[in-house]
Amino acid sequence: MIGMISQDGESVDFVKPVKITSQKGVEGWLKDVENAMVEAIKRRIKDADTDLKKDNTERTEWVLRHCGQAIAVVSMLDWTEQVETAIQDMEEDPFALGNLLNATYENLK
Repeated sequence: MIGMISQDGESVDFVKPVKITSQKGVEGWLKDVENAMVEAIKRRIKDADTDLKKDNTERTEWVLRHCGQAIAVVSMLDWTEQVETAIQDMEEDPFALGNLLNATYENLK
């Protein structure tokens, strides 16, 4: 087995192929598949996070380059970091959180 495909047709390759053999039994190779799925998504999340943090990355392009689960996780992490920063910046700029809200609306267009 070399990867997984969602119902929407999105595919994610495993980091390493999983060999399905009768020697391990069904539970054994299913556990191997589960581990391969987790490892593949971890890698895709790390890649998506690295890609988003590049200075010249357009968010619309970024979304099209990465799998949905990685986009969801990295987007939530990125949003949380931005909110924390805006809250800390409010001592110097009382509009920091409102500015972030406006920027977030613009990103959704």
